[in-house]
Amino acid sequence: FEDPKRQARILKFPVAAAAKRYATKHKPKIRADWSEVKDAVMERALRAKFTQHDSLRDLLVGSGDEMIEEDSGKDYYWGADGTGQ
Repeated sequence: FEDPKRQARILKFPVAAAAKRYATKHKPKIRADWSEVKDAVMERALRAKFTQHDSLRDLLVGSGDEMIEEDSGKDYYWGADGTGQ
């Protein structure tokens, strides 16, 4: 979102699923360049997550070279379709 009020609102959701529901409900208000910036935004969010939560960072580091994926039948951009694709 480009609107600072919507940005602040989405940051207050306790879980990602709630933030996604809000974003879906307000899809026309999503920033026009989202498809160009979403990878950088996700990288920033993940770096913050693993910097702020030692236990999650340890799990990530402990995974070594294993592939980490979300098996999602709905989200083919961020998730996988069960085949690793």
